[in-house]
Amino acid sequence: MNNNNLSREQIFAEIKRRADAINSDSSVKVISIVGGAGSGKTTLASEFVKFLGNACALSTDDYVIGDRAYRHQYLEGAGKSPLQKYNPKALNDNISAIKNLQATESLLVPTYDDSTGEAVDAKEYHKKITPVKYIIVEGDFDFVENPDLLIYFDVDDKTRLDNRIKRDIAKRGAVDDDSVKKSFESRQTSQHIPYTAPVRSKVEKLGESGMIIKATPTQNTSGDMYSYCIIDRINEKAPEIDER
Repeated sequence: MNNNNLSREQIFAEIKRRADAINSDSSVKVISIVGGAGSGKTTLASEFVKFLGNACALSTDDYVIGDRAYRHQYLEGAGKSPLQKYNPKALNDNISAIKNLQATESLLVPTYDDSTGEAVDAKEYHKKITPVKYIIVEGDFDFVENPDLLIYFDVDDKTRLDNRIKRDIAKRGAVDDDSVKKSFESRQTSQHIPYTAPVRSKVEKLGESGMIIKATPTQNTSGDMYSYCIIDRINEKAPEIDER
């Protein structure tokens, strides 16, 4: 088996194995996936939920404050931290609530609206969560308090920009490539370099409760846009994976 060219299913199986092996006070495992904008975290989390079955996915985007116009006017600009645009307390409160759901209970949680940029401050929530065994949280920031497994999803800048252009033009009202490139470059300076990328170094120190997954664009018949490698934190090589 070539551990430098893993399929999505092989990656999912290894994430599950590591999460299940971690001792915690709760039977519900929390897996946090952090990576740069446009890396494909949302798709990865969604497909992982399908793989696991008894799981739900949350996004840090679901806990962004106000709508796009409000953030642009009051929370964005020179000298302002991108962290102040989010409500991580609401995210962690919901994670705790989901972990404690009883068999007949459910919880309504916010979802990000691509058209308006509104999420946690929406008047109504429509996404219903029932009891699960795994909570998958994906986002650009390391907001989850004490996850059982913290993953850094490593995708190169060019690929992320290409993905971002396709998404923003299709879903977020961007008018051309140049406007998306300008926004991407600004976020690289204000967000990715100071806040997202350093999570990789944090993960390197976590041992079995941390994972670095490097994704490389590929053409294959499975429909997945990437091939994957789990980076060994010491020597930057892929560890052997038990295929049993």
